[in-house]
Amino acid sequence: MKYILCVCLLALCWACAGKNISFEPTTEECQYYENDFDVDPDDNGDEPDEYTIAGLPISGIACDFYDSGALRNKYSLKDGKFHGYALWFYEDGQLDVESSWNSNQRQGPTKHYYQNGQLKVEAEFPEIGVQGLTKEYYENGQLSAETYFAGCQEEDSCKEEGLSKLYYENGQLKVEANYKNGELDGISKEYYDSGILKSESYWEGGQQTQPTKRYDEDGQLIGE
Repeated sequence: MKYILCVCLLALCWACAGKNISFEPTTEECQYYENDFDVDPDDNGDEPDEYTIAGLPISGIACDFYDSGALRNKYSLKDGKFHGYALWFYEDGQLDVESSWNSNQRQGPTKHYYQNGQLKVEAEFPEIGVQGLTKEYYENGQLSAETYFAGCQEEDSCKEEGLSKLYYENGQLKVEANYKNGELDGISKEYYDSGILKSESYWEGGQQTQPTKRYDEDGQLIGE
């Protein structure tokens, strides 16, 4: 009887697959709750790989809650895998993270927010599982960093690639550095918050190839 009930529920959710998910901390669209289903780990035994009931993959919108009863997250599943939007919320209901998935692979932008609602991090996934430009922001909304990543087909395999930039909170460029396969490669420069060059160094494959040149706030060379 329990098995038949589970099959009926799954059939209902398959019919509902693709239902739009609200970005508000509402629970009306929740079809599954944390204790309703089993989570099968991936091959590494850590990340969730498939969500099931009675061994059958589920489709629909699942929700989880804080101990206070406030909504913690809700996410869309299809055939037991993340598919569509996944949302995380602060306990006060403010959106924390939004991400888009295709069969357990990130796709499109992933965004993290400060608790005041200001955008904190935005990471691009132009192709399934492939990360591109990541932007980070100060809490006042000013851009703090721009970094390109490559080699992100697997979790935690991303490596910096190309030009990365850091900024002061006033918007002035602070650091610009070139990366290749996750290691410094080429010229790296650091600036004072006035925009004057502070130092420059040269790298190849993560190894510094020349002494660092340092400048004072008037732009005069003071050592290398």
